[in-house]
Amino acid sequence: MNKVELVQTIAHEFRHFGYNALTLSQIAKVTGLGKASLYHHFPGGKEDMAIEVLKMARKWIEDELISSLENVSNTKEKLKIILEKLNTFYDSGKNYCLLDVMSTGNNSIKISQEIKMISESLVVVFKKIATEAGFSKEKVEIKVHEALCLIQGALILSRAAQDNKIFKRQIKHIENNFLL
Repeated sequence: MNKVELVQTIAHEFRHFGYNALTLSQIAKVTGLGKASLYHHFPGGKEDMAIEVLKMARKWIEDELISSLENVSNTKEKLKIILEKLNTFYDSGKNYCLLDVMSTGNNSIKISQEIKMISESLVVVFKKIATEAGFSKEKVEIKVHEALCLIQGALILSRAAQDNKIFKRQIKHIENNFLL
């Protein structure tokens, strides 16, 4: 298992159990690595693993979302592409929100900084689309926060209700209403 696969495997576990509930023993079991090997890859233990997972998520936002905005000129098409990619990333609402599971009960400043950077990257994505749509500065801020609250909230509600249709409906709602 290479480093990328290792981080992806660990990300899946963090999404499923959350930061506080996930143990090194569980990570060792799912990765097939002993604790010593895990500490070799992540000297800071679980915190370093979480940071690497969050960095991977932020890189995905930059590589997949932000870069895709540059290749499409139509604002409505940009929004559709972004929402399709987010839908895929969250497996139509079946994957839990990393921001939620990593921030709940976690006191790490480094992890909090990574979560903030991910949030800021998501703001950039939706801000670019709303700005290109011609909204005022104030309206851009409202639109961006509304979209992100709908996405993050729908992920949490989908998990709680064990119903990913909640997430799908909110993605569709954003697609139909964000540019209005």
